[in-house]
Amino acid sequence: PEHTEGKNKKEKIEQTHEQVTEDIMHHPDLVNPLDDTRIDVKSGFTKDSQRLKSDKHEFEYDAVVLGAGPAGEAAAMKLAKSGKKVVVIDPREQVGGNCTHVGTIPSKALRQSVFNLINFRRDQMFTKTMNYHQVPLNIVLAKARNVIRQQVNTHTRFYERNQIEVIHGWANFVDKNTIRIEIDENTFETITFNKAIITVGSRPYRPDILDFNHPRVFDSDKILQMDYVVKKIIIYG
Repeated sequence: PEHTEGKNKKEKIEQTHEQVTEDIMHHPDLVNPLDDTRIDVKSGFTKDSQRLKSDKHEFEYDAVVLGAGPAGEAAAMKLAKSGKKVVVIDPREQVGGNCTHVGTIPSKALRQSVFNLINFRRDQMFTKTMNYHQVPLNIVLAKARNVIRQQVNTHTRFYERNQIEVIHGWANFVDKNTIRIEIDENTFETITFNKAIITVGSRPYRPDILDFNHPRVFDSDKILQMDYVVKKIIIYG
């Protein structure tokens, strides 16, 4: 008897592949834009596909990424390495997002400085041979700011090396394929794109019961601007 099990299995796989390809062609929005290159190769997308308008140069950019933090950087790098023309928009004058400027990087830099001081005071090799002096807070903060500068320089080179344009300004959608960017008070730039990836991060929650204009009230974005040592602190939230 003829063995048809393998043959039938192969036919089912081919039918499934054809159905998936047809589904994607009729529903292009179901496809993650980050996977354009992989899907184009395997499913044989034609150049007249609606999802590939940028291949006909109808838009200035294949993709615009809003936010230059870790998520935005990862998306931009993946797209650029896939051959896409990408632009990143961020209101800060430097890349890195909240992670680099007010969150993870500066807080860990301060934490490491504190650990170093504690270990120094506990190590008898240092305490017996060296005089201990208090380290002013402004010196500790200056070291954290230096770490931030190093991170900014490193990530700026990432964008340059991958030929990703970065525009510093506030972005507003004009329509689904157009963004107007406020560079400064009197300068605007308009760009067109095929796909938009929004990675704007978050902002600290400010409950109404607290007066954030008070000089002794801080949120997580402002706490690193404190230039004096406090003996007591209340953390809300």
